[in-house]
Amino acid sequence: MDQSTALLVYSISKTLSLEAPEDLTRNLIPAYDIDEHSRSERLPIVLEAYAKQYRKDFTLFLELRAKELVSGGRMIVSLVGRCSDAIATKFSYILEIVAQILCVMVSEGVIDKEKFDSFYGLLYEPSSEELREIIQEEGSFSIREMRAHDLELI
Repeated sequence: MDQSTALLVYSISKTLSLEAPEDLTRNLIPAYDIDEHSRSERLPIVLEAYAKQYRKDFTLFLELRAKELVSGGRMIVSLVGRCSDAIATKFSYILEIVAQILCVMVSEGVIDKEKFDSFYGLLYEPSSEELREIIQEEGSFSIREMRAHDLELI
């Protein structure tokens, strides 16, 4: 594209990660575990790896979008995240349910344990502060307005 777009609108409903976090795959650390206690103990390492991967992927997303916009153009991005700037301490509610279902499928032999251990699908939910930092560090965009809405699933 030859910088002819004045407005881009993106709604990102899942993680931008195109690959599993290298920190996990290189060290053979599974994102999930059949044992809930082990899954809970490993969670900080897993979330840190996904945060790092998200930062890398979202930075690339911004760089590529900047090439599509004319100078002074605008971009609106809608995505799933979390309001709190605190480090995520648990899987999102939906992902915890998915993990439990996958664990049952492994225990019943529907899914091979080895494949389960190599599954790295995760919806990383960045905080609004993380997004602000990534956007500012990448440098192609300024933030005119950022809104976060707390949508708790029960």
